[in-house]
This record gives sequence, C-alpha cells and structure tokens, in this order.
Amino acid sequence: MMFSVRHLGFGYGSRRIFHGVNLDLPTGSICGVLGVNGAGKSTLLKCLNRILEPDKGDITLKGRDIRSMGRRHIARSIAYVPQSSSATPLTVFDTVLLGRKPYIKWGPSAHDMDLVETLLTTMDLSHLALRPTHMLSGGELQKVTIARALAQEPDLILMDEPTSSLDLKNQIAVMTLIHKTVSQETMSAVVTMHDLNQAFRYADYFLMLKEGRVHAFCPKKEVTPEMIGEVYGVEVLFEQIQNHTVVVPRERPSPGERRRAFKIAVG
Repeated sequence: MMFSVRHLGFGYGSRRIFHGVNLDLPTGSICGVLGVNGAGKSTLLKCLNRILEPDKGDITLKGRDIRSMGRRHIARSIAYVPQSSSATPLTVFDTVLLGRKPYIKWGPSAHDMDLVETLLTTMDLSHLALRPTHMLSGGELQKVTIARALAQEPDLILMDEPTSSLDLKNQIAVMTLIHKTVSQETMSAVVTMHDLNQAFRYADYFLMLKEGRVHAFCPKKEVTPEMIGEVYGVEVLFEQIQNHTVVVPRERPSPGERRRAFKIAVG
C-alpha cells in the first residue's frame, strides 16, 4: 500500500480535533476528504506531513514510518498545497524552482530547469514566468503553488481545497492535471474538498469526517446519498449526467404542500 494511516489523533490541549483516523490509499489514487467546516480536514493534512505532530497513531508512506524521515526526505516524498499562499518578490519561475530545493546541492541542474519550464507550460503560466508573485491574482498564485508542489516530484501530494480561488475553467484544468498526473505517475493525492460534484468527478476514495471521527472511508462507488446526508445534514439525490455522479440537494416541500399532502392522505 502506498500510503497508510492508523488510529491517528490530534488535539490542542484538552480539545480533540479528530481521533481514530484510518485509511489505506493505493498508488495512483486520489482521496477526497469531505466534511463540514470545522471537521478537522485542514488539520488532518498538516498532521499527514508533520507540519503538526499527531499525538496518536502511525503514518507510513511506501512502508516507511514518516517519523523516521528527515525533513529533506519528507520534502522529497510529500508535497503540500495550502488553502492560501503568501506572495513574495520572487518571480513565478523561481517560486516553482523552489520545489526542486530538496534535490539541489550546489545549483539547479538541467533537469530542474526543464521540469520547471514544462510545468509552467502545462499550468499555462509561461507568460508569467518573470513576474513577481506579489503581482499575481489569487487564482494565478494558487496555480503557481500547485506547480511548485508538482516540481517536488513527490510520492504523495496533500492539497487543501486547491481550487477554492480558481474560476471554473481553471478548476477543471487543475483537477484534470492532478488526476492525470496521479494516475500516470507513481504517486497518490489526499485532497480536501467542499465541492461534492468535483469530488465525485476526480476522487477515487472518500474519507468523510464528522465530529472528530471518520464517518466513512470507502471507494467512490460505495458512497451513498445517505452517507452524504449524515455528514452534511442535508438530504441529497444522486443523478447521472454524462457518466458522472451529480449530487443534488433534495427539495423539501413547503408548509402549504405538506398540508395538502396530509389532507389527501387522510381523505
């Protein structure tokens, strides 16, 4: 198994954020992490690469406990894309090149430079290569952050709502790239998502958090409307459009409609 988590727990003092998190993610798979605001999704990602230290449980990547890895090894193995990144005077090219830092000793190699150029082209950022990142829009900066993470050539990429600041076209472009990269390379991804329809389009597995616990972890095909309703407190329907599952909130009848239905039922 590429990536495994066992009995993971974390809290701030006496306040527990989550506990008992278990998951197994094969190579070439995307796990969508779902849950309401405050469910612990972002905190979980930070624990998975030791930005925060879990107080319980084990995390293994390619059979190795990440606690035994040095920071340089973790940086080569796990990439992290936060919800938002800080802009700097560095150019777009140099910012993406920072993703190669765990591999660079004396200076960037031809491979490092070629990889950055390829990613800038793929992410439609070439025309911004020499622009300082503090002169970018929020969506452009997010694409640069994702490109920098991919430059690390990691085994695992952790992404915290990676498309939240992107328009529809760039949401599709970025998630299609992530899906293609993960499926073609020897890597996996854990992605927190608020857009359920995006999750159903791109994720292979779902990890659903509720009140600090794992409500469900399963392949996408095993997810039911009842699971979504239990996690979000909203009744939903699943519809199929162009071979994609679409989540539709179930409309509740108005008080007048309920009264009419009651009168019909009782005669």
